Amino acid sequence: MKYFDRRSKATVYVAFVLIILVIGIAIGTRRTRHRAVSFLRDAVALQVRVGTFEQVRNLAERYGGNPTSSECSAPSCAYSFEFKNTWLRILGLAPSTRLTCTLRVREGILDLRECLFISGNTSASFAASIWEMPHLPQGVPEPFHVSRQWSGARWRVYVQLTPEATSEQRRIAYSLNLDCLSRIGGCEDAQQLLPSVTWGDTQSNNAPASRAADLGGKPPLPFLYPGYVRGQAYLQSHQAGAAASEFQKILDHRGLTGGSPLEALAHLGLARARAMSGDASAARTAYQDFFAMWKDADPDIPILKQAKAEYAKLQ
Repeated sequence: MKYFDRRSKATVYVAFVLIILVIGIAIGTRRTRHRAVSFLRDAVALQVRVGTFEQVRNLAERYGGNPTSSECSAPSCAYSFEFKNTWLRILGLAPSTRLTCTLRVREGILDLRECLFISGNTSASFAASIWEMPHLPQGVPEPFHVSRQWSGARWRVYVQLTPEATSEQRRIAYSLNLDCLSRIGGCEDAQQLLPSVTWGDTQSNNAPASRAADLGGKPPLPFLYPGYVRGQAYLQSHQAGAAASEFQKILDHRGLTGGSPLEALAHLGLARARAMSGDASAARTAYQDFFAMWKDADPDIPILKQAKAEYAKLQ
């Protein structure tokens, strides 16, 4: 009888511990979701081209944001914020899901807000990505653009916008379903991550009906645009090697760019990065590649005139 009493007590004790553990995990995951919701609301309230370095820094102090580089001051700084479903992932109750946002400041003013909401393992992850900046890359219609890309085995949706986007466009861009951070089982596809985006019948997450299809018309190659923006940022901060690497990645995918303006601009960016690093020969070659792609362009286009002036200085 004593054996069964001890066994019963042990069972009750284990059950009690498990209940406490489940309650703790539930509270923790809800807290993560609530913090993510609160952060996103406050981050979006800071307007690109208006928000200040002090406001971004205060946001970092409130939500645990970390500077992306050792040197961080008003002239140049970026803070990264992350929220993830750690315990649900560890216990196998949901796939890894995380929200990562970066707020970048240049000359004391917020000039870039980037948020990536991603779920799933590395081989079959799906995501919703939002980029807001003063101007979108050349060839992308402003002030608001939505596109999708088939990545590996799942769809990813990309939203790009400028401060001139309407209130409805901003609602669409930032209506991330942050319940995915606390949901047992997680979310199933990119449409659940960002349900405000309307997907057509052919845009199923189960098959690549159109691998580079654009919700608005022509393929914008959204997965290459972030690299172009990073390359430009590296140029502005005089990091020639890092800039060259980003532009080269775009050119390594030239079979996908299909002669789009992005490919030509990547040649120009690479030329400027090579010139900045002192490699005049490589810079001249990259400039020549750019000119070859734009040989039929209007000679009065400012960016072309500027490129020719830069090329002349290398002779």
